[in-house]
Amino acid sequence: MNARTAKFLRKKGYELAAEWLKTMLPEDQKGNVTVPSVKAFEREQEKYVYANGKTVLCAYNSRWFYRKLKKAVKTGVYPDFTLKSVAELGA
Repeated sequence: MNARTAKFLRKKGYELAAEWLKTMLPEDQKGNVTVPSVKAFEREQEKYVYANGKTVLCAYNSRWFYRKLKKAVKTGVYPDFTLKSVAELGA
């Protein structure tokens, strides 16, 4: 994977994290969730959790989405970058 593809997938990871977060909030708070607000929120949070004797990545943050997208590109599920929602990713 080249740098252009990686940059695109990281950007898409933030977009999917914001979209997922909007599904978890009430209607009146959905307008407050943007990609910059997700980035600011994630800087304050831990990226990894120690569970069952090992360190694992927290689910549903932008890095988690990035890893899922990267795996989907490698397996050919998402080759043409037309993914629109989290549901299409199968996560």
